[in-house]
Amino acid sequence: MGPRVAVPVGLLVLLAMAAGGTAQDNLQKITFPAPRSVSNYARLGTTLAQDLSSFTLCLQMRTDMSSTSHAGVVSYAVQENHNELLILNKGRGISELFVQGGKGADLGALPVWDGEWHAVCATWRSTDGAWQVYTDGVLQASGSGLKVGGKVRSGGTWILAQDQETVGGGFDPNQAFSGELSQVNLWDRVLTPAEVGPDSCGQHGNVIDWATTNIEVFGLATSDEYICDVDECADGTDNCHAQATCTNTDGSFTCDCTEGYSGNGVNCTDVDECADGTHNCHAQATCTNTDGSFICECTNGYGGDGVTCADIDECANGTHNCHEDATCSNTDGGFDCTCIEGYTGDGVTCTGLSDLVFTDVGMDYMTLSWTAPVDLNITRYRLRYRHAGASHRDLSPPPSPGDTAATVPGLWADTEYTFTLTAFGDGDQEVGEISGTETTAEVIVNVECHEDHMTVTFPRAALPAVDVDNMHLLDASCGATVTDTEVTLRAGLQDCGTIQDSSEADKFIFTNEAIANQLTSDNGAVRGTPFSKRFRCEFLRQYVVSQGREVLYNIPSPRVQVVDAENSFTFEMHMFTSSDFTATYNSDDYPVQVTSADRLHFGLSVNSPLNDLELFALRCLATPSTDPDDSPSVSIIQDGCDVDTTLQLDTERSNDMALYYSIQSFTFPNIDDPSLVYIHCTMVVCFQSDPDSRCSQGCIPSSRRRRAVPDLSGARVRRASETDHITTISQGPFKVENGQEEAAPLPTVGIAVGTAAGIAGVLLVVAAAFLVRKKRGRGAKEQAEDRVGFDNYSFELWGKDKAASATPKPE
Repeated sequence: MGPRVAVPVGLLVLLAMAAGGTAQDNLQKITFPAPRSVSNYARLGTTLAQDLSSFTLCLQMRTDMSSTSHAGVVSYAVQENHNELLILNKGRGISELFVQGGKGADLGALPVWDGEWHAVCATWRSTDGAWQVYTDGVLQASGSGLKVGGKVRSGGTWILAQDQETVGGGFDPNQAFSGELSQVNLWDRVLTPAEVGPDSCGQHGNVIDWATTNIEVFGLATSDEYICDVDECADGTDNCHAQATCTNTDGSFTCDCTEGYSGNGVNCTDVDECADGTHNCHAQATCTNTDGSFICECTNGYGGDGVTCADIDECANGTHNCHEDATCSNTDGGFDCTCIEGYTGDGVTCTGLSDLVFTDVGMDYMTLSWTAPVDLNITRYRLRYRHAGASHRDLSPPPSPGDTAATVPGLWADTEYTFTLTAFGDGDQEVGEISGTETTAEVIVNVECHEDHMTVTFPRAALPAVDVDNMHLLDASCGATVTDTEVTLRAGLQDCGTIQDSSEADKFIFTNEAIANQLTSDNGAVRGTPFSKRFRCEFLRQYVVSQGREVLYNIPSPRVQVVDAENSFTFEMHMFTSSDFTATYNSDDYPVQVTSADRLHFGLSVNSPLNDLELFALRCLATPSTDPDDSPSVSIIQDGCDVDTTLQLDTERSNDMALYYSIQSFTFPNIDDPSLVYIHCTMVVCFQSDPDSRCSQGCIPSSRRRRAVPDLSGARVRRASETDHITTISQGPFKVENGQEEAAPLPTVGIAVGTAAGIAGVLLVVAAAFLVRKKRGRGAKEQAEDRVGFDNYSFELWGKDKAASATPKPE
């Protein structure tokens, strides 16, 4: 393989006839460097042995010269005429062919001035003066009448890259050639177009054979090995990829992947223009990659070719899906459907019914209200409801046409129901429909713990298929007290089958169980399943020196929930194991043993679906028992002011809904047996946007207090807003080890500080996952009777305790 040969356009070539030789394969090229000089040329070591009446001269050449340059490539001169055979570029982009001097043939502009190799062949015959010129096998110009009857005479001199004005000399620097020449071959006949071919590489003339002719170079001209170029792209011998273009080069070829593909040309892979962002799809179009390309398609709501996309007005062309009782408004790339006045819905569906509200939510019923336009003709309603996993049911009798409220009874407690109210008009055609979802009230089971007994109370509404009249404890002789609204069982700690667990040295756990059979109807039908619910209380055993006896102390709950109309607030107080406030103490960890050098870490928090809330620590104090009114007591926070100098608020972790404190452990002064410490805290939750809230008042120093208040019940809560919520929670107990051992058999007296937080009228959640619900707006006496006492340990929320013995919801 070798370079492809080219002859510059408009170059006048003088061809000198010489005798042919034996074809050989060793080829060479002559390089004539720039700038042009009369010193740079080559002379062929041959001449014409006899006159020629016809010829074909072929050569290969490459040049960087301009088509406007004056230059000769091959010149043959005899004594009688120095232009015996000459092709000359006239300097105006026009080339001429001369035979025996005289007027030359105009060859036009030859397409060879591009710095690439080109093959040039010129033919002539004497009989009619016919001539032809080819470049790269393509006929560029032809004519006749050139030196008719003439001949190219023998005995002359061949010069390359100059125009001879005398035999072998007379060179003009403005007519010198710079570039490369090779494959100069001469025949004594006119070759056919097929014989000329696309190039003359590897040919051998029968008069001058380049392969066997001696060549003498002069000046700076040089002779180098020449490899005859093969066009691998044309003959199919390249190894370019199917998705690549092949370009022939001097002695070789290049492969370039086509647009849409990448690689080295031998291997080409598809370019994902969509992924690399080189596509030209519109911003409102999707790009889909294809093999070697991509497709742009306008997204829904836009039209165009994908490169250009414009909004489609679905409202104008009628392709929207708005309801007949809705208006359509076009938007950029879409449209909006809005129900007309008097109708509600998403615009695709519009109904004359609106404002579905759940006005009363009970454990086993739900009351709904709705609004219907006065001019909407309603002949009947259908109220359909269901819960997950069940088939729908219809309220019977249904609401009357004029009704705007209905109550659905017989529902499961703490279960989400979906209600769909459908209105029908003339011809029983549907004229409106509205739906809503709501969850029935939780079943609250209240467990109270006392020093000698414990009680459990169930709401009657939560026991629809249970024989409550015969409900009893583990000892069947201990029956229930039944009222219209509640079922209560009282278990003594030493009777009624109560099970005592004292495996832990300082702790007693008392467990009993409420048991009942399902109801049997008069006709013998039995419905539901047997009822069984365990409950328990945990106590700490502590020897009181002053009383000379052991006393059982309750472990308080860390969680309280306030239910106020449609809103709820869950307040929590936890004791943490370290200052990073990540791990909390569980009931099994109490009493927590600490030393006087330890710090105690506690956190107060509130959770609610409402926004714009803030939590405020109103008061915290410590006593030796679960009773916050017990004596002695140590004040920690009073009227929102830090009283204990060792109290620290972790400002990084604290926020509007949570407060994290640390305090140095301490003991009580002037007490005979300071072995246990409980902490009691009162919290207030306020709306941040309420300027009259207690939270907004912050700390009220003692100088502004009218009197000191020794107990939480009498604390003057400066509550300026009815939206504030207040409660108290206790935590503990702790034992503070003083590092001394006593000789007496009585246990060492120590003190530990625990924390508590609380809110009046709340739902209290304890370690056994039990809850108690309190409602606001009741009388002071009634609230006091229904208050969650500090002796209460566990309050159970139906459905939250997943013990295996739990009773399923009634069918």
